[in-house]
Amino acid sequence: MLKDKISKQLSECVCVEYNDTDTIIGLPYPYSVPTPGNTFRALYYWDTYFTNLGLICTGNIKQAKYNVNDMLYMADRFGFVPNGSRMKYLTRSQPPFLSIMVRDIYEVEKNNEWLEYAYRCLAKEYDFWNKKRTFDDGLSHYGYTPTDGSFEYLYDRWVGRTGVTADVTKLEMAGNYIAQAESGWDFTPRFGIRGQYICCPDLNSLLWQLEKNMAYFSEALENNEAHEWESLSEKRRQKINEVLWDDDRGCFADVDRTDQKAGDIFSVASYYPMFVGLATKEQARVLRDRLSELEHEYGVCPCSLHSEAGRFQWDSPNVWPCLQWIIYKALKNYGYDTDANRIALKYTQLVDRVEKETGQLWEKYNADTGDCDAACEYQTPPMLGWTAGVYLKLMDELK
Repeated sequence: MLKDKISKQLSECVCVEYNDTDTIIGLPYPYSVPTPGNTFRALYYWDTYFTNLGLICTGNIKQAKYNVNDMLYMADRFGFVPNGSRMKYLTRSQPPFLSIMVRDIYEVEKNNEWLEYAYRCLAKEYDFWNKKRTFDDGLSHYGYTPTDGSFEYLYDRWVGRTGVTADVTKLEMAGNYIAQAESGWDFTPRFGIRGQYICCPDLNSLLWQLEKNMAYFSEALENNEAHEWESLSEKRRQKINEVLWDDDRGCFADVDRTDQKAGDIFSVASYYPMFVGLATKEQARVLRDRLSELEHEYGVCPCSLHSEAGRFQWDSPNVWPCLQWIIYKALKNYGYDTDANRIALKYTQLVDRVEKETGQLWEKYNADTGDCDAACEYQTPPMLGWTAGVYLKLMDELK
């Protein structure tokens, strides 16, 4: 069975590196990497949430907790969770899924002693986003504009990877590069070339969930801080609806805070408020009605069709596993089971078929051809952890 094969391969994607090197951040526990080969040999932040879905549903709570403990260690040590466990990532983070991962473990084990440690580490991560990645009104953004000489290199990397140039300074473009890399969507047309100035629904939804989870953890720990976290989450909810909900277009939009202009590209990011349960029932209904703009024959693409020039991985026709789960869970949360199950079946059947043809799971797939010939900037490696995790979790959900 494919499930058994994947479970075995996931166990082969575990590394141990206890000590720092010139390039690697040493971690106290064995950690999951995306592939069993020589590519991506680090613990990556948001990837691991989706890998853990598969580990937990197959009963490997031990490795899932190791992964979480390693991220808590980095949050405690550095004040945030880096993009990955490499020294070069100490300038940026990734979408803040850690509180969700902690809750997944806690709800299995109910270990309050462990939760006390996790709570302290999550508070540090929250401070990072709240103090270093936040606009004056309390909503947050990805990235920053670099102040060192790295901007020349980052500008060249951006142009080399996307082919996009513009009449802005190399410093501004480098800031855009960092923001898009921190978003996990490296790279996407949804931010244009102004990533560091964009207030986006995916990040702010995850931070709202972090605030809600901290309130939940506070209640469990009886530390009298739940009310404060609930107050923060309510303020963010109100601001998300005020700033990011576009009633005319019927979506949560990316908004450039320099001119308050909403982005034109509709994307899966709009469904994050549904993924975390922040959206109203009416907002969810409107978003459900727009699903066809992102759903293709073989899965959901990051962005709707558009006329922006450039080469972008996080765009049509690519099918990324993480976004299939986000959409699935978003729809399930609001009772759209038929739509959710259709998307889950598309993805699991796609993975099954291509695995039979190639013998592998792949990082991403082509929504139009149903193959692994997805648009990419590098040789697509096989057996990505989040492909395995999402496949296993969706198969479990479809039982």
